[in-house]
Amino acid sequence: MRAFDVAGSEGAPVLIDEPQTLIVNADDRGGRIVGRPSLTVGQAVDRLLSYDASWSAGTGQPAVVTFAFRGVGPTTIPGGVTEFTPFSDSQIQGALLALTAWSDVAGIIFERVQDPGSEYSSDASILFGGFQRGGAAAFALLPGSAAAVSDDGDVWLNTTNPGIFQPMMMNYGQFILVHEIGHAIGLAHPGAYGLQAGETLNYDSHAEYVEDSRQYTVMSYFSEQRTGADYRYAPNFSGLYPSAPQMDDIAAAQRLYGANMTTRTGDTVYGFNATADRPWLGVWGGEMIFCVWDAGGIDTLDMSGFIDGGVIDLRQGAFSSVGGMIGNVSIAVGAVIENAIGGSGREVMRGNAVDNRFVTGGGNDEIDGGLGIDTVVLSGVLSDYTVQWTGQTGLITGYGQQVAVRNIEFLQFADRLVAAAPVGGLSIQGDLTDNLIIGTTFADMLGGAGGHDVLDGGVGDDILRGGSGNDTLRGGEGIDIVEVSGDYGDHVLLRDGDDFILKTMDDRDRLIGVEFVRFADGRMLDLLRMYADDGPLVLPMPPHKDTMEPLVLPGPDLTLAARGKHAADPLVIPGPHGPVLLDIDLHPFAPDPWG
Repeated sequence: MRAFDVAGSEGAPVLIDEPQTLIVNADDRGGRIVGRPSLTVGQAVDRLLSYDASWSAGTGQPAVVTFAFRGVGPTTIPGGVTEFTPFSDSQIQGALLALTAWSDVAGIIFERVQDPGSEYSSDASILFGGFQRGGAAAFALLPGSAAAVSDDGDVWLNTTNPGIFQPMMMNYGQFILVHEIGHAIGLAHPGAYGLQAGETLNYDSHAEYVEDSRQYTVMSYFSEQRTGADYRYAPNFSGLYPSAPQMDDIAAAQRLYGANMTTRTGDTVYGFNATADRPWLGVWGGEMIFCVWDAGGIDTLDMSGFIDGGVIDLRQGAFSSVGGMIGNVSIAVGAVIENAIGGSGREVMRGNAVDNRFVTGGGNDEIDGGLGIDTVVLSGVLSDYTVQWTGQTGLITGYGQQVAVRNIEFLQFADRLVAAAPVGGLSIQGDLTDNLIIGTTFADMLGGAGGHDVLDGGVGDDILRGGSGNDTLRGGEGIDIVEVSGDYGDHVLLRDGDDFILKTMDDRDRLIGVEFVRFADGRMLDLLRMYADDGPLVLPMPPHKDTMEPLVLPGPDLTLAARGKHAADPLVIPGPHGPVLLDIDLHPFAPDPWG
């Protein structure tokens, strides 16, 4: 299979328009944002793999692909360009780094072919070459035939373009190599653009979904500023660019070739004092732009060299803003990073579902450990500080700083480790994995985000938010509320013994010991009225929908009841068989008990 990316034509200026101020992490993606569709990581991967091209024998299967740098040009260069030129030493080194960046994250192995005594060869599946006239800044062909005589998978750069003449970390030349190799292994642009050389594009007219920017994928033509990030954009391709696959690219390559589970399986540091042995995963010229893929070990994001403050987020699929940039560091879906080291400015740090260790750098930090057994490390001895708890929030003052902590289990001082002593309910949210979150004897607010979660409120008046996935939501004692992100009309409620099943088109949640359901449109469903021994099955039907899936129930009879402000006689349909279609818009709503 073959296709051109003549708009590797990033040579045409990309219009920036007005930047967006919102950064969307993976667990918030989907639906619509600012009037445009937002795609989950999986949905974005569908777009990036729209060509259905791969070197692999099957989806998720690894592949070995040969590559070489042409020393001699073909009789005719694809795309109508002319004047062949071989890659220079710096362009070869840039391409080798870009190939490594892709093979680090996915199960694709690149094997270099060289003629005896030469840097060059024309005997490989992916061939790199340069041209000097015609066409775009660069283009590539999709995977297809592995034969060296085939154009499939070949990468071509305009070596006279000043932006790509000398690839370096975070410059346009290195970015374009990563982009074009993305095409060469099977990735498309996020949208149907870049099909004609010289095409001028802008985000408002050509981006088909929110996350079509270089913040999420190197395959995009659009600035990260359009989605809320900022890598110090500058015109004429003189700003900073990613030098390795971004979050959606990593997920796409892993769907094609499987995840590379041999990459950095030990304890790895990213950022300052990096041990990853990859220049794009450390500091380059005082800057960093990267998405972390890591297969194991106890790992650390080290931002200790920055004085600007910012956000350090350890959740997979989330973005950090460090070094004066916005959204410039992220963690790939499926990667787990355990520890964070802050700089001397004020940081907001957020943990994930595993045990985290947060090292404060001297600023007035705010730290939320999230799930797991989490520890905050302070530089002074215990006697240098005062610790005051208000509910689950602790304020640690001393040694020239104030640190606010939440969902933290231990405080590590220079002379001792002490247990945290919160006195109130939890306010905590899980991540994209399957979480078990158990509340306290106080009023808790528990959120599951993605995954198939189990939330148990325990004692107290709790709020439970399952998020996406098939969740089990147990209220426990007290008056408990389940909050859902969709409107009332998007849900179906089924009775299952003493439990309720709350369904949408995609999710199915089990509600146990829950008194109320609050929908996104503000409407409340009172479940207390349905717990009588002879209570009816309640079927809230989405309005304006013609059909519902058949409902098959045990027992000889099915009782249907409509309840609104006035009671209604029940309708009894005998017999255990046959689908039931109920068109009714009367439901047991209640005032919001908590306002």
